[in-house]
Parts: sequence; C-alpha cells; structure tokens
Amino acid sequence: MKGESDVMEKDVLTRVEAILKSTPSTSDIFTSTSLVTGGTIDSLALVMIVSELSDEFGVEIPVECLTPDNFDSAGAIAQMIIRLTNQT
Repeated sequence: MKGESDVMEKDVLTRVEAILKSTPSTSDIFTSTSLVTGGTIDSLALVMIVSELSDEFGVEIPVECLTPDNFDSAGAIAQMIIRLTNQT
C-alpha cells in the first residue's frame, strides 16, 4: 500500500537523518545535501555510518551497496535501507 510505504519511508529517513546528525563530519546535513560528491563523507565517516545503519535497522550492508549513489544523501541512504530490509 502506498500510504504504508510512505510512512515507512519517512520513518526510515528520519532515523537515517538522526544517524547522520550524530556523525561528526555529517552533523549539518539536509536531505538533499550531496554527502559523497560534495566531500562531506570521508572513508572513516562512511564506516561509522554503515555501522550505525546496520545496528539501527538490523541489516547487513553489502560491499556492492557502498556506492556514491547510495550514500550521496539521506534520502538515497533511506531508499537503500528500504531495499535491503525488503530483501530479508
């Protein structure tokens, strides 16, 4: 149902934004901010974010998902998490 998926997407996005705000190099982000292409996320921040996302959502983020497209914004991260949670 579209209504349920919209609610889930907003919940995931809110939780992703909270994780990004708690990570030092990404604490001043907005949903549309280019985190990777804008140079906000470095390799250490990416490791921290992946760990937090895995803990928060109970998903393993495979290496093939560690792409700029999946981590360039809070919205892109939320979409990746939704895809991964729907696979389990």
